[in-house]
Amino acid sequence: MIKNTLEGASNAWVAFVDVYGFTQLLRDSKGNLVDLHRRIEQAQKASQVRFEKKGVKYFPFSDNLFIAVPTTGSNNADALELLLSAVREAIDKHIVQDLPLRGGIAFGPVSFSSGLLVGEPVIRAVEYEKSVGLPMVILPEYETSVCADIHGLIKKFIKIPYPASSSRPGILSVCTIIPKRPHGYVEYANRRMEQFSINGPPHVAFAWQEVVKLIGQN
Repeated sequence: MIKNTLEGASNAWVAFVDVYGFTQLLRDSKGNLVDLHRRIEQAQKASQVRFEKKGVKYFPFSDNLFIAVPTTGSNNADALELLLSAVREAIDKHIVQDLPLRGGIAFGPVSFSSGLLVGEPVIRAVEYEKSVGLPMVILPEYETSVCADIHGLIKKFIKIPYPASSSRPGILSVCTIIPKRPHGYVEYANRRMEQFSINGPPHVAFAWQEVVKLIGQN
């Protein structure tokens, strides 16, 4: 029997990220799952090295990764800043393995143990991830209402179609979380756009083109 000791319950910032285009990666692996497994594992472990010591909690499963930072109520902005740093680190470390991430961030009460994270923000973060058609991580503006001075932390919110694939799309105000070295990520995105514009599928090339535009708006 596996025993997970309950660590506690509190409000927390929760990010859910996974590898963009993972299904196609599996198809292209041509049976070499061991190499793909190794790349994912190395990226996830490298993401955690610096930030676990700072109280960031990680919950990996396959190519999925939940990242959580509990708050005390008086440090919501500080906790968000820590989470955003951890997410940027994860984006960087996954790009090293050629594994771009997509995801969403939410806030609210969660209960967690060493291997399990439960709460409504978990569900919302997953919904954001599934509704974004681009390889990027988003933080909706309305999730930040718990921070007194959010504009001291986040300089700009932009409008994106939401959900991306729907007969009745809306518009959502979000902050897009970009890597610590945006110029390098733009170069990576341009290479991916060129690759998919030649080899297809065209909608993936378009997605990478949109990422370049969004980075330019930050």
